[in-house]
Amino acid sequence: MIKGLAIAKVSVVALFGAVVIVAIVAAISARGGSTAQPDRTASGGTVTIHDSYNVDVTNLGVLVDHTSDVFVGQVVAIERVDSDRAVTTYRVKVTETINGSRAGGVLLANQLGYIDEEGTTHQLDDQPLLEIGSKYLLATNYDVERSAFTVSAGPLSVRPITSATQQAELSRQYTAAVGR
Repeated sequence: MIKGLAIAKVSVVALFGAVVIVAIVAAISARGGSTAQPDRTASGGTVTIHDSYNVDVTNLGVLVDHTSDVFVGQVVAIERVDSDRAVTTYRVKVTETINGSRAGGVLLANQLGYIDEEGTTHQLDDQPLLEIGSKYLLATNYDVERSAFTVSAGPLSVRPITSATQQAELSRQYTAAVGR
């Protein structure tokens, strides 16, 4: 009798385990099997994320003193969206290094803000979200824990670049601020 009871308990545990596995697989499949969400596009409204800063992020000299890397790069893809942390991680191809050790290649850059599943944009009031295909000057700090560069706070940390002349002028300004 005890042997039969033990077999029954094992069968119930095995059945329960199988149900849990099926539920997990179904949940992952329903989400698309990945945390990466590169196809999100802004189709809804905008929610402003208000942040406070302990330094004057509108002063270029102060900003570069509080960053580890300043570079120009083109956004090539969205790596992942983490709505719990309100962060989007981008793949950025570096084309010019102004300050720091990063010389070329593709890196990961985290930016506060994201587009949610309904298409609503959540972004800082003083910094636009990066766009795939666009070129930017980015002031960042390297996050060792996440192996990514984090875009610094404020409007001077994300500067869209639309021409070679503008890039040259921004590079001159930021280089001078770093070297002062």
